[in-house]
Amino acid sequence: MILAAIDSFKLVDRFENAGFTRAQAKVLAESELELFIELTQSHLATKDDLKDFATKNDLKDFAKKDDLKDFVRKDDLKNFATKDDIKNFATKDDLKIFATKDDLKNYSTKDDIKNLEIKIYETRVEIKESQNYILKWMMILMGASVTVLSLLMSVFKFLH
Repeated sequence: MILAAIDSFKLVDRFENAGFTRAQAKVLAESELELFIELTQSHLATKDDLKDFATKNDLKDFAKKDDLKDFVRKDDLKNFATKDDIKNFATKDDLKIFATKDDLKNYSTKDDIKNLEIKIYETRVEIKESQNYILKWMMILMGASVTVLSLLMSVFKFLH
């Protein structure tokens, strides 16, 4: 509540000097005082009325628009993946069980095995051809041996 700093006696004296009777001056002074109190209490803010409002000093620790210029806005994030976007992707730990290209260097590929199968087939063919060649020469040598033996036997019979 605002205490009125009005000297009601002085006000009554002023009204009397202006030509009002003492009773009129007293009523006018009381009316003025009541009006002043009513206006100040109902329309003017007091320190108590202002105590819950923020002051400039209260705002010193708050951010201003310039303080926000380096911060990320929602629009800046629209092209970034969220945790939901990546939940089905493999992690580095998930990949540890799989072979790397370096791991595969010591293993044969399907092409390597196919080439080996071709080489094995070619080698078998060469072995068969060599066996046939050897058999052919064995037959020739056997035939020649029989011929030589026949001749030797003929010579031996002739000489005896």
